[in-house]
Amino acid sequence: MAEQIRVLAVIRHPVGGIRTYLKYTYGSLDRKRYRFTIVTVEDEEGRLVEGDLSGFEVQVFRAQGRWRFAAMVRDIFLLCWNKKVDIIHSHGLTAGVLAVIGNVFVSLSHIITLHGVFMGGEFSGKFGGVTRRLLGWLLSRADVIHCVSEDARINLLTNLPSLARHNSKCLVIPSGVCVEGVYDDGSDHRSALRAELNLDADTIIFGFLGRFMPEKGFTHLIDAIEHLVKEKNLNATVKVLAMNYGAFIREYKAAIEQKKLSRYFIFYGFTPDIERIILGVDAVVIPSLSEACPLVPMEAFVLGCPVIASDCIGLREVVRDTPAVKVTSGDHHCLAKTLAEVIMDRERYKQRALEFVPAARRRFDVSRSAAELDSVFQRLSKA
Repeated sequence: MAEQIRVLAVIRHPVGGIRTYLKYTYGSLDRKRYRFTIVTVEDEEGRLVEGDLSGFEVQVFRAQGRWRFAAMVRDIFLLCWNKKVDIIHSHGLTAGVLAVIGNVFVSLSHIITLHGVFMGGEFSGKFGGVTRRLLGWLLSRADVIHCVSEDARINLLTNLPSLARHNSKCLVIPSGVCVEGVYDDGSDHRSALRAELNLDADTIIFGFLGRFMPEKGFTHLIDAIEHLVKEKNLNATVKVLAMNYGAFIREYKAAIEQKKLSRYFIFYGFTPDIERIILGVDAVVIPSLSEACPLVPMEAFVLGCPVIASDCIGLREVVRDTPAVKVTSGDHHCLAKTLAEVIMDRERYKQRALEFVPAARRRFDVSRSAAELDSVFQRLSKA
């Protein structure tokens, strides 16, 4: 058997999207070929990382306290200096910077996967120009800058133009999802979910599966429901099933209560069994303002669930040439109109989604993404 490649995965923000990426992409790698060491933070989500890599040999270092950044840099440095790892794979901008600093005296091969995009305004203010140049220089120290979509690559080079001279380092490998063993088993998931939530059988459920962060556009979904209520345009019992927890959830709950919309929202919390939820809702709603390469629409497509998606950066690339119902990003009136249309013609949208399943399974199969990442890892480990 070939010698194992020891990968140091650095994760500053172990949020759902990054953990799902690890689960799908790392999970599709050869378990005999790779061993992972993870440097992350001690929080509720950081404690879930190890479970996402079941089947691999994994060691986890969790930094905590107010000096957790320094602790992460220390752990990265010691692991590299003592030759405990062969290559570094950092996830996200902050993790990439921390890894560059921790690796500065060792210079192990390093790939940064950028899971987000710049929203605009990050480099405003007195020191914006200096910050932009410094960040560009730090990222250029990596051997590979992995963008998860073409939109994300263009966004990166637009906001950090100094990286243009390192364009050869910028590699696009689109993300994917697991399609093996993922299918609708024919059970009545729709009825089961309504029974679990104590809802009438004919209740329309829209699923919101994103984080409670401004860029995910949840406030626009709240405003869209409010608009439908005010216009008396709800001819059926409608619920928004909001998954996950944390971040701005308290503020969003307060806004819903203030608008007297609590009866239309159910906050479910976190569940690892997201397939069951997707199969049970009538449509997944993704009102994002920006994305890099979201996995939620891919998961919905391969399960035959209708998708209502904004036309924001990153998301538009994923839903291009799919049956997704597209809405204007940030326009709650457009979103409200679309929600009403799906409510009125649910069966037609469901049928379109089901017909797309074979194509979705070919297009979004994570095995291709994993094969490309495996090729990068092999190259870097021999550098």
